[in-house]
Amino acid sequence: NTASSILQMKLLGQLQDMLITPLSNLELALSFIIGGAVRGFINGVMVLFVGMVLTGMPVEHPLYVLLFLFLVSWSFSSVGLLIGIIAESWDNIATMVNFFITPLIFLGGVFYSINMLPGLWRTLSMANPIYYVINGLRYSTLGEGAADSSIGLSLFAATLMTILFTAAGTYLFHRGYRIKQ
Repeated sequence: NTASSILQMKLLGQLQDMLITPLSNLELALSFIIGGAVRGFINGVMVLFVGMVLTGMPVEHPLYVLLFLFLVSWSFSSVGLLIGIIAESWDNIATMVNFFITPLIFLGGVFYSINMLPGLWRTLSMANPIYYVINGLRYSTLGEGAADSSIGLSLFAATLMTILFTAAGTYLFHRGYRIKQ
């Protein structure tokens, strides 16, 4: 959602108008990220609630669930900021989602345990930052037996991913990459 908001504003020339407000580029970038993160967090909580109601399964570690939902929402909102800055058309956004984000999600162990994979693919999956987010959410909701790696490692990787994507997005926004023309 952050990517489409930025791209639409770029295409309509509204982003140029925002840049003349008395807000710094960092504040503007963070406002896009926070808006997307809040939207993503609310959606995540609603999906979790519906899942709990329909399955009758309790959440094993609710505070970890909220923490991982926050980290996922923030990091994907930051990725959206990056994609929105880089993209010059709607097709660019679709390309980045189809060829980068979707494969990372599918190779992150959403539908299977990575322990089922052969050695090389398991190692490659462990280099995928989304694997750790999925693993953290799996531990948080289902308990220790469902996780492939430790909660500490998952939390560290998710936090690092969030920091790196936020730094990259705010840096490109501050530099005016494909924004100031």
